[in-house]
Amino acid sequence: MALRTGKMYREALRDGREVYVDGVRVDDVPTHPKLAPVVRTFERVYDLQHTAEYRDAMTWEGAGGERFSGSWMKPRTMEEGIWRRRMYQTVCRHTGGLFGRAPSDMGAAMLGILDLKSQFSQGRADREENITRIVEQSTANDIAMAGAFITEQIDANKPIDETDVPRAVEEREDGLLVSGVWTVSTFAAYADECIFGTFPRPGQRDDHILYFVMPISTPGIRVVARTVHDFENHAEHPLTRFGEENDSLVVFDRVLVPWERVLSQGDPSFAVRVFPKISEWLHWSILARMAVKAELLVGITALMPEVIGRTATPHSQEVVGEATRYLTTIRAFLYAAEQRGRISEQGWWVPDRIFVTAGRAYAAEHYRRILANLQDLGGQGLISLPPEGAFGNDVVGPTLEHMFSSPSASRKERTTIFRAAYDLSSSSMGGRQTLFELFNASPWVTMRQQLVSNSDLAPFKDFARATAGLVDDEAEVHAIVGRVAEEGMSGSEKDLYDRVGSALLTQSGAPQPEGK
Repeated sequence: MALRTGKMYREALRDGREVYVDGVRVDDVPTHPKLAPVVRTFERVYDLQHTAEYRDAMTWEGAGGERFSGSWMKPRTMEEGIWRRRMYQTVCRHTGGLFGRAPSDMGAAMLGILDLKSQFSQGRADREENITRIVEQSTANDIAMAGAFITEQIDANKPIDETDVPRAVEEREDGLLVSGVWTVSTFAAYADECIFGTFPRPGQRDDHILYFVMPISTPGIRVVARTVHDFENHAEHPLTRFGEENDSLVVFDRVLVPWERVLSQGDPSFAVRVFPKISEWLHWSILARMAVKAELLVGITALMPEVIGRTATPHSQEVVGEATRYLTTIRAFLYAAEQRGRISEQGWWVPDRIFVTAGRAYAAEHYRRILANLQDLGGQGLISLPPEGAFGNDVVGPTLEHMFSSPSASRKERTTIFRAAYDLSSSSMGGRQTLFELFNASPWVTMRQQLVSNSDLAPFKDFARATAGLVDDEAEVHAIVGRVAEEGMSGSEKDLYDRVGSALLTQSGAPQPEGK
């Protein structure tokens, strides 16, 4: 099949999947009023890759001359990596940067697993073959893949067997029977397939450690989507015209996972190390999307004072300057990660993890401040914005049209820009967007811990001692200066991922795995 059209994507969602919205099973995902806007958005994205304008920006040519989606492109060089990032940002720009889990995201996660397949398979040739085959099939069929790794929040004192944390309840000749609940799968209702995995947590046993890929339409898989925010009136909420990315729980009720779909199984200590490593390309994609979202925030921040004739005020200048700094800094982290990338043992190009992690932490930590600036700029203009219908009223409409029109902008432009600012900063949709950015893949506080785990701080400590006069030998001072110029590069990859995985468990209050 190779490249899908929008129509092909839409029809693929009519596969009998079990999706629930507001407690009611959905008969048809593409036409359900709360789900259809997202379907239409990604129909357009799939159609873009067939246009002359975007063909080379969104697709790549295989050895046989066939075109494939950039979502499944596997970079071998920095140049190919930058092309992949630009492809993803093209998708983001056509969706406002508002979708944290577009269909292209999990291609990055699967690339991490492919790169790690010799370790990920834990020595089993059949699992290694499964990884390669699933990536090849996903590439060939332009699969829209979701991801599910997070499980329920539980009292640390509650035995894991009394929870709904997913586990293999039975091994059979034809596969595993799996039951439990993954609590966050953002694109599940709209995806063809989903990669299910294990995030490290206390008390896990071998039967909890599962990595596999399954079609969403598999019997026994139930997608319970949360309600959609602000979907009913796109005139009042212009940013919801793309649809609202409603996160889902995914319930497994003794679902048969065939052996040919299993990527890895068992060994809690393995899960501690593997999750950080398979996420490297995914985290880079997150940073790339945050750069696009920052572009949107700069635009709205600059337009708000413009449409009311206040661009020259000191407050407006300060706020627009801060938004611009936010965007510039995120871009700097992104570009530095690419310039400092490396080639993995399997020959894939990988962006620098330290700059990616630092960039993600910065983007998440400062996101709320940029939204607060929108609220400060808008003030009463966000609080008392009349509904769109009021402008068409014969009695009050003419007065409102006159009041909201100015030499700087039409009434329509002014109210639309302010409504977009409200969508991001003050609406229920905006609240969910904020929560997602703060906790996407991991909280920014955890990212800071990961930075410590990622970094070799010894050269910096030696430099501080030398600068403070605690190193008398001149030759040693020269050696220290040389080492610090390397910027504290990480140690061996094995030690690195042991440290990062241990940091994840430390945050959860879990004991460290034996031997770590």
